[in-house]
Amino acid sequence: MGWINPGTLGTLIPLVALMIPIVAIIAGVIEHRHNESERHETMRQLAKSGQPIPVELLRNRRQRRSDESPSSPRPAGSASLRAGLVLTALGLGIASTLFLVIPESTSWAWGLIPAFIGVAYLVLWRIESTHPPAA
Repeated sequence: MGWINPGTLGTLIPLVALMIPIVAIIAGVIEHRHNESERHETMRQLAKSGQPIPVELLRNRRQRRSDESPSSPRPAGSASLRAGLVLTALGLGIASTLFLVIPESTSWAWGLIPAFIGVAYLVLWRIESTHPPAA
């Protein structure tokens, strides 16, 4: 590859690797908006023709998902656990990537922000799991 500078390639590879999850998130948002648009268009057509709209179409995505698996409801504190694990892993990933890409800089410390937020969520999950709310 004589047409590209090795220093540029060394910078380009991590940037492309970091762009992959961003593109995946954008694609997921676009798909969600498209699905919601189709759902709304179906409801408009049903209303226009005077047919009843099924209750399943009126429920939002979260309600539909909980109706699909009523036998295994998610515990209330699992959202804090999930957020804590994801943010901690994300922060550590950002910190280690920045440390490996730019070892002479302290920019890796930016990864500690989501990591510590994730740790706070894990502490919250731990507190909630040991002290259940009064019914």
